[in-house]
Amino acid sequence: MPARDEHTLDNWLSEQIDAILLEDATDRPVPRSTDYVVQEEHYSGKHGKHTVKNLININRNREVGFLSQTYEGSVHDKTVFDNETLNFHREGFSMVHDLGFQGVSIENVQVIIPFKKQAGLSMPDYMKEANRIISRARVRVEHVIGCIKRLRMVKEVIRLKRDQIRDQIMLIATGLHNFRNRFRAKLET
Repeated sequence: MPARDEHTLDNWLSEQIDAILLEDATDRPVPRSTDYVVQEEHYSGKHGKHTVKNLININRNREVGFLSQTYEGSVHDKTVFDNETLNFHREGFSMVHDLGFQGVSIENVQVIIPFKKQAGLSMPDYMKEANRIISRARVRVEHVIGCIKRLRMVKEVIRLKRDQIRDQIMLIATGLHNFRNRFRAKLET
């Protein structure tokens, strides 16, 4: 199962041979609430529907090491990151993010974020090449999210109303992904 607290995260980080971690947030659809306040909290303007959101952290072996608590869809990715009290005690880590995490800085950790194109200007070739390299690394986290969403309850609208159950389902889906990933690795050796 992925880490949910700082102690378990420290144990997972100490086991990591590779010092590159990939991080991204994933949205899951929920039904539209009849309560207007809840509707506003869960409405994601980016996706145009009502969602809940989790932050996942993976290593290069596609193992989910950390799963954040579940947040409303209107909460920005960087805000979710800031609310989670992640403490990376090991120096020398690099974390690869997307543009949703602009402004993130972690002590003793190198944060890698793609360059953003400025309005009205063309992006220089070296920035384009750097973005291509970052994108090649980040595609792994997108594939992991796709593998987690094999479970239909995670991919489609979940009609269960309690937030704790929605959170547990995401935890189970990531645990199943880690199990499949380890089982596949054992078959290959």
